[in-house]
Amino acid sequence: MNVFQLHMLLPLPQIHKTQEAGQGLLEVLILLITQFFIAQQEFLKNQAQPADVHQLRICLRRLRSVLE
Repeated sequence: MNVFQLHMLLPLPQIHKTQEAGQGLLEVLILLITQFFIAQQEFLKNQAQPADVHQLRICLRRLRSVLE
């Protein structure tokens, strides 16, 4: 199973209209940080795989986008 497939197993957070914005943001951050750590573990297992480096960079970019 590759990193992309592992990411697909993680459920997207369900944010409701009645939910506070801070709680929704927290759920999104938890998901993105989890995805980052999965990608990091895969990269560290085999650093020669360009796809793993790419997935790690995508995770960082998504996380940075949410934090901006």
